Amino acid sequence: MAEHVLTLEDNAKDSFTVGVEMYLDRSNPMGWKYALLLVGQALELFLKARLSKANPALIFVDPSKAHDPNAKTVYYEEAVKRLITLGLSFTGQDLGDIKFVRDLRNRVEHNEIKVDQLLVDTYLSRAMRF
Repeated sequence: MAEHVLTLEDNAKDSFTVGVEMYLDRSNPMGWKYALLLVGQALELFLKARLSKANPALIFVDPSKAHDPNAKTVYYEEAVKRLITLGLSFTGQDLGDIKFVRDLRNRVEHNEIKVDQLLVDTYLSRAMRF
């Protein structure tokens, strides 16, 4: 059986692409939901991919457990903090966009949510800035 390795960046690109495809597929009434979930996931994965380029262990909550296949990885906030510590800069708008995307993705994933075209368009445009 063939093995396929999916890097963080590959995973992020795929999630982003499929999320946008779901958004554009007007035949699927659940497309917006999947667009929000997948594009939010992509943003988090892109942050982790950038962190991993500096040091792969930094994507883990406890970097000393980087070789543990069950080790937990950092969330948005910690990834951003670690990237800032490494010298990357984020504008206030960047941080606001990340928070907006994270919060809406969490609402979709963990709560009832009412969405409309404007909300989804705003979400995607804010996520695409990265």
